[in-house]
Amino acid sequence: MAKKQLSTKGVAALLSRSPHWVHMNAKRLGIPRYRLGGTWVYEEEQVLAWFESQKEITTSVRPARGKRMQVVL
Repeated sequence: MAKKQLSTKGVAALLSRSPHWVHMNAKRLGIPRYRLGGTWVYEEEQVLAWFESQKEITTSVRPARGKRMQVVL
């Protein structure tokens, strides 16, 4: 079975973000990707697994009492 590959625009649609946001934050957030020629390519299965792991991390971390926590995804 062939793995579904996504462009930056496809990942942006999947995550409900802009392509610019994906491009600027992929490395910092650790979104799995690789270069194919001059284009960043993302495998849908890996991006979804990454997203699920981020949800688990976010829900397991509680801010200190009285402190607000900002989550940027």
